Formats: sequence, C-alpha cells, structure tokens
Amino acid sequence: MKYSYHVLNALPPAAAAARFTTASNRRHGVLRIIDKVLADII
Repeated sequence: MKYSYHVLNALPPAAAAARFTTASNRRHGVLRIIDKVLADII
C-alpha cells in the first residue's frame, strides 16, 4: 500500500501494519496527512 500511515498514539498492531507515522490523534495527525496527500494530487 502506497499510503499507509498510523498516528503516533496508535495501538501496536496498527503501527506494525503501516509504513509511515504521523502526529498523534490529539495533534490532528490524520488531517495533516489528508491535507498533504490532497496537495500532492491537486
């Protein structure tokens, strides 16, 4: 999978399955990655 991220505070199984790490849930890690991916596409 090209885009597989987990947030810093993810459970170990999720962290092990992902290629990249982003900021924690509390620091809006998911939104940061969505913004970055969309900026690369558009």
